[in-house]
Amino acid sequence: DRARAILEAYGAADALRAEDAVAAARRFLEFARERFQPTAIRVEYPVAHLLDDGRHAAGRVDVVLETDDGPVVLDHKSSPLAESEWPAEALRHSGQLAAYRNAFEAAGRPASTWIHFAVGGGAVRVE
Repeated sequence: DRARAILEAYGAADALRAEDAVAAARRFLEFARERFQPTAIRVEYPVAHLLDDGRHAAGRVDVVLETDDGPVVLDHKSSPLAESEWPAEALRHSGQLAAYRNAFEAAGRPASTWIHFAVGGGAVRVE
């Protein structure tokens, strides 16, 4: 019921069934726990970074997993691409992930960065 209410509030109820959204969230949580063994999971994590040229970069990371090896940044994409197309699609978002990674590095916390393909149920690391 909560998933349905959220989808309705965002005007997405006609595009995605609540049951499918819940199933995708469960798949993601299972993947995250198995692959990274997080000690904490943070969603919509705010980041800000003062760039060398004086500009200010800010955003919200979809998910940050705190792990014994450091933070893992995951950005969700809902594209229904075939797995063979994931690497190319992930590269299209490499600038966004680089900005997140740079913010973590500036704070002394090197992070690995990933694109999570929610529809396909997998992820690609972007360095």
